[in-house]
Amino acid sequence: MFNFDKENFYLTKDISNLSIGFSFGATFISTSAIIGFGGLAGWLGYSVFLVAILSMLTIYLATTYVGPKVHELNKTHNAKTFIELISKHYKSPALRKILAVFTVIMIPFYCTAVMVGIGKYIEATIGVNYVVSLVVFSLIVFATIFYGGMKSVIRNDAIQGVLWSLVHLLSFCIRCSLTSFHTTILSC
Repeated sequence: MFNFDKENFYLTKDISNLSIGFSFGATFISTSAIIGFGGLAGWLGYSVFLVAILSMLTIYLATTYVGPKVHELNKTHNAKTFIELISKHYKSPALRKILAVFTVIMIPFYCTAVMVGIGKYIEATIGVNYVVSLVVFSLIVFATIFYGGMKSVIRNDAIQGVLWSLVHLLSFCIRCSLTSFHTTILSC
């Protein structure tokens, strides 16, 4: 039923720098959006439109600079995980252990925040029971990762990054067409 393909699962070959960059940008933006950047921006008095502009800038920087550099660095170290890449780059087994322990401690908090956010969002927008939406979403995530490994995660994140960029650019163009460019920038 399931043929484990190590190259496909761990994403060691055949992925473009652009896909890595968009994936990194989308992951960063979706995480900060879910965990509260938009709420914090509103609480501090910034407009939601500023969040869109900063998101576009972040995805551009991640796609142009960070993603490709991480990908190129990994070509020399041939690491399977980001923690392994960092520890190999700095030649520090102790750093690998510290980062692994930190990740194991922090991941439950991150996953809880994301899953609660997604469950509440689905409940509020579609009207599906919170527990049902949480279970269905969890099964979709599990199936995607189990079947396709990291390659499917990168594809998903890259598509999300392109969509984020296009939607933010479109919303900026629409806002500029409804008001002047100067007013749009000042309202941020």
